[in-house]
Amino acid sequence: MEITKNPIMDDHNNKAKYYTNAEELYTILNIKFQLSTNQFSPSNLSNSIFKLKRKNIVSYDTINKLLNVPKTLTHNKVEPRDIHELKALIERINKFNSGDIKVEGKLNTIFKKLSMQSKDAIINENEFDLFKEYMHIERPIEQRFSNKILNHVIPNKKSLLFLVGNVGDGKSHLLSYIQKKNLDNFINYDIKIHNDATETNSPKNTAIETLLEILQPYSDSELNNGVQNRLIVAINVGVLTNLMKVMEESDKFSQLFKYINSTNLTNNRKIVDVDHNYFDFVSFREDSNFEYDGDNLSSYFYSEALKKVFAPSKENPFFVAYRDDIENGIEEILHYNYEFMLREEFQNSLIYLLIRAEIENQAIISARDLFNLFYDICSPRDDRQLYDSYLPYLLFDNSSKSSILTIMNHFDPAKLQTRKIDETAIHLYHATDTYDETLKLLKDEKDNFSKIFESFKTYKERFDDFFNTYLRIKYLLNYHDDLFDNEIFNSYIQAYHNIQRNGNYREMMLLINRAMERWYGESPKENHIVRNTNNSNIKLILGVKLKPAKPYVQQSVIIFPFEFRNGTHLLEIDYQVFRVLKQVDAGYFLKNEDYQIAVQFDRFVNHYLYSQNLLEENYLFNLDSNTMYKLSDNYGQIKLNTED
Repeated sequence: MEITKNPIMDDHNNKAKYYTNAEELYTILNIKFQLSTNQFSPSNLSNSIFKLKRKNIVSYDTINKLLNVPKTLTHNKVEPRDIHELKALIERINKFNSGDIKVEGKLNTIFKKLSMQSKDAIINENEFDLFKEYMHIERPIEQRFSNKILNHVIPNKKSLLFLVGNVGDGKSHLLSYIQKKNLDNFINYDIKIHNDATETNSPKNTAIETLLEILQPYSDSELNNGVQNRLIVAINVGVLTNLMKVMEESDKFSQLFKYINSTNLTNNRKIVDVDHNYFDFVSFREDSNFEYDGDNLSSYFYSEALKKVFAPSKENPFFVAYRDDIENGIEEILHYNYEFMLREEFQNSLIYLLIRAEIENQAIISARDLFNLFYDICSPRDDRQLYDSYLPYLLFDNSSKSSILTIMNHFDPAKLQTRKIDETAIHLYHATDTYDETLKLLKDEKDNFSKIFESFKTYKERFDDFFNTYLRIKYLLNYHDDLFDNEIFNSYIQAYHNIQRNGNYREMMLLINRAMERWYGESPKENHIVRNTNNSNIKLILGVKLKPAKPYVQQSVIIFPFEFRNGTHLLEIDYQVFRVLKQVDAGYFLKNEDYQIAVQFDRFVNHYLYSQNLLEENYLFNLDSNTMYKLSDNYGQIKLNTED
């Protein structure tokens, strides 16, 4: 005989078990924290919890979990997971060591070191204690820099080495670290350092004037005088560009000017490593923070930074602090967020988002920026420990905290609109129980994230909170999910890879040519574009024969060199320009901001057409008579049929 379950009986049993456990919780709270001697009831349990809250000796997260218990007692239905959560809460309260003051967890203490705003932050890059040594991330430029010091600066009595990069690249940190690591060489060979080329040595001098004074031993008149002078200068590209302008107007630094100019450090052409007896450089522009193998995006730099904080290892002081806190019954939202970041899927998704920030927004992300980001996405917002203090909110809905989080807000999957997202939204909106249905969509992961939904699970009308939280969690678990559309970004990465690794730029040139034609309107002749004239009925049809020299990539930008009649000209295609070209190619109507994004593309086309105005394949097209006139070299007109 088959025995069928009685759902009403199951509900009754679950409710009874939950009530018994709640009564046990009430007794433990009152004994441990001396809160009340009244008999148990949902109302008395709530009163005890509010008394405990006023004592400020347990975390807000624990208080919120406790307050969910009397709420659940008033529900008609209690789920098995509610009983499981209550038992875990009882175990947590039992572990708590009560005292007169709230004890700060070890993880919270060490995590503060990651924040730029904390007095304990890793800010002073000229001092390296053991902790800062641990936090150091070795990058490819470090080895090149060390090699230049050993093979150029030390062997030559007179040598000048530039460390070149953008603001925030980490020049000061690298210079300080290398100096400490090679301190004996710096002392023995009297290697001088100018660590910040934006600083002045006198109120009367500008930064450039200070630089010129420091560089005096490398002027034309003193360069070959045999006097020993070894110098390393950390300098921003912008400052170096301004220095070059001053040196060009002077006759004192012609050799140094000629050397820097030959390296292409101050323009967007491919950097050239030029041998010189006195001068050398190391540039951050030679490195990229990301790698792509044709299938997967990765980043050694971002991965190493994540390992420093989130590797589950006894060598990691953050993980040791987290483990000690859990063993001592200290478990707050910071610990839950830290647990999320221990997951490989979350780390991979964050790496992907950081690479997108670098490519789509030209973000320059230093190690210090990264560590501050880790703090911001794990530490509860403004000491509030509510649903919006969990990692999915802190990462995507926390734009006021930093420039990186402003970019992450643009990538918020809750802002995406795809067919599958719309279908999922409709499904959840019409669900009888939004909380239960949302957890079902997470399948095997539901228990890992139920804590995030708990704080608003009794407010079924808050559909947006349920849905946005679900989308953010799904994205962090798998950003490749079909819910999300990354087509244009993936196309750009593939084009970037084809040029970087294979030198294959055919598809990219086809896109550029099609976009040029459609940017100005469809032409009656292939490989031509339409330009307006003073007469609205007369159009100028101009031939386009763009043939680039070998294109190359520089950091996150694809660069096409073209030889016109008046020299080499560069067409830079970054992600944003690529996105606009793809939209033009697909026939989208562009907005004013799209034209502003691609203004450099427009200028390039105009410059090209101006330089090519004597081409034989140019025409005038009369819209009224549907007649085309071929323009000869002397601007004579030959009437042609449109079929010609």
